[in-house]
Amino acid sequence: MKNKKLLICIALTLLTAILCTVSVLYVDKPLSYAMHEIRIGKYYDILFYMQFIVDIMHKIFPIVLLYLIVKYMIGKFACFDRFLFTATTGCLAANSIRGGLKFVFGRTWTETFKDANPSLIQNGVYRFNFFHGSEIAFQSFPSGHSIIIFAFATALWLMYPKARGVAAALCAIVVIGLLGCNFHFLGDIIAGAFIGIFTTLMCYNLINVQMDKSQNAKALSKQQ
Repeated sequence: MKNKKLLICIALTLLTAILCTVSVLYVDKPLSYAMHEIRIGKYYDILFYMQFIVDIMHKIFPIVLLYLIVKYMIGKFACFDRFLFTATTGCLAANSIRGGLKFVFGRTWTETFKDANPSLIQNGVYRFNFFHGSEIAFQSFPSGHSIIIFAFATALWLMYPKARGVAAALCAIVVIGLLGCNFHFLGDIIAGAFIGIFTTLMCYNLINVQMDKSQNAKALSKQQ
């Protein structure tokens, strides 16, 4: 069973690497030029707020963590609290990986957003500067917004099957917003989605196994 899971993880990792490579070589540049025309159009505000969901999530993470700590300390950790814990842990763990990968890949951006950063649209710059991603100018890959939304949606998908349509819709809304505003290349979003999904899957398995063990131990102690 463990070998099967390992093979699935390897296969998904390779698939993601292939999709990202194809996107970088053949899709990202023409798509970014096309999205630039939409970005400067009348729908920019709508598209911007579509991806702004993730910025709101960032702001409420500390509140959610404080709530979970209080609930755990008073011993009333409900099913919904387990979902919040899984989602928050997955998001934070995936987000911590983001910084390291941005440094390693050092990819330039689609547009010039801050401090005259070199970009495809403004300067025709389209490259990876490996191990030079400490500066904001080279931190396009992977997409942090897609990491967060896919991490959250994965927890929702796993723990509330009836809400899978909502999970898919949240991902679609943010991805459309990111592409429509030309904030990221498609390859950035594919990589971010994989990191968010994979990290939350790991957190889900670890958290639920440990909590089930704890609940079983409590049940046995009560019987004795």
